[in-house]
Amino acid sequence: MARIITPTYFCIIDFESTTTCSNKHSSDSKKQWVKEITAISSILCKYTNNTIKELSRFHKFCKPLQVNDCEIDYADRFPVVFYQYNKWINEYTDATMLRNDIIFVTYESCTHSANKTLLLAECNRWNIYTPHLYSKYININTIVLNNLHIDANSLQSIMMNLGLILIFVKDIHQNGISNCTNMKNIFNELMHRCGLNYRDLIETMV
Repeated sequence: MARIITPTYFCIIDFESTTTCSNKHSSDSKKQWVKEITAISSILCKYTNNTIKELSRFHKFCKPLQVNDCEIDYADRFPVVFYQYNKWINEYTDATMLRNDIIFVTYESCTHSANKTLLLAECNRWNIYTPHLYSKYININTIVLNNLHIDANSLQSIMMNLGLILIFVKDIHQNGISNCTNMKNIFNELMHRCGLNYRDLIETMV
């Protein structure tokens, strides 16, 4: 039997996005709508003793093509923020580590925007190379559906079924961090409840 290598780091990630029109002066039938990332939120954790320990948090806005929010108006464009995000990961992890030692954790369902496709589309829009680091991830929704068979249509419903307290902030600009905190708590609980085989859980970015 092949040895299952447990990742050293888990990076909880969540994107906030908005839909903008790239050619707003065109007729309705010819308008092109683009989904753009407006914020990157993330919590980096280290795996030790069958639990994940939080190391650091990242939260920054990205300025889209059209701005309707004063908070985002002064933000950097996506390429700058994405560069800062990758730099942040490198600062808190061993620079010499194998990239297989870090796995991204996200939540995606039929009612939740696909983070993996959103990131690839944004990188392609700005002609940015997407590091191989982002090619593999773990979807909390998949773990819940395959192991616990409970309602997984939202983070709130998952936490309620697991008996966890939902972390919520009133400031809408911090929703990404609260989502990451909830995902981290869910993932930690799943690690204790389920005998997780990481090799089977890892999905490929397409």
